[in-house]
This record gives sequence, structure tokens and C-alpha cells, in this order.
Amino acid sequence: MTAAEGNVWTAYAAVEADEDAVAAKGMTAETSCAEWTQADKQAFFAEYAPFGLTYDPQTDALTYMGRAVRNFLDVRSSNGASLSGGSFRGAITQISNADGEVDVETIRDYTRPNASGEGTLTGIVVTEKN
Repeated sequence: MTAAEGNVWTAYAAVEADEDAVAAKGMTAETSCAEWTQADKQAFFAEYAPFGLTYDPQTDALTYMGRAVRNFLDVRSSNGASLSGGSFRGAITQISNADGEVDVETIRDYTRPNASGEGTLTGIVVTEKN
């Protein structure tokens, strides 16, 4: 299996009570990016590069500090509720790669929205290592 075959590029989700707000952002309750081109992925992940996370178009995979990413989680916006509690509202990007070796999550400051209205990206942390 190649790295590209091991990737799951399917969990870009906006979870909001107001479906009109989701539609206004050009999203659905769960928006797949399986059709994204490599250029789309490079543009999307450019924000993370200063923190050591990059998209590699040759392997169609994410790397963090030179290591293949197994699981990537970015809670881009949040109402502060737990992801598993049933009352979460916000936007999430989640990528899985069965061939990866490190799990990472972003750190965002929701009190300082960026130009897209999401929390300002302030860092990336490793959540699990092999």
C-alpha cells in the first residue's frame, strides 16, 4: 500500500446548529476533500508550515518535523464544548494515514479570530508517539 492509499482525506466537518451558517461558509455537515487536488491540499496546509506541519505532494501525506503524520486534528472553531459531549459546535479538520507514525493536534486561540473567523493558529503539539 502506498502512503496515498493509506490516507483518509474525508473529515473536514463544520458542525453548527445553524445550517444556513454552514452553507454560507461553503461547507456541509461533513465535507469530503477526497476530490481535492494536490495544489488544493498544498494551499490549505500552508498555514501550518511555520509550525512544522507540511503537505508532501509526492506521497500525498502530511509530515510533522520530518515524520509521517498518522492522525491530524485541528479544531478550527469551537463553542468550547467537548467534541464527544453532543453539544459541540464548530469546524474540525481531521486526517488519518494508516502508514503514519505520529499524532498531532493544533493549538488555537479562539479569543483572537483570524481572517476566516477561526481561532488563530498558535502551535502544534504531538499527542502520541510510537
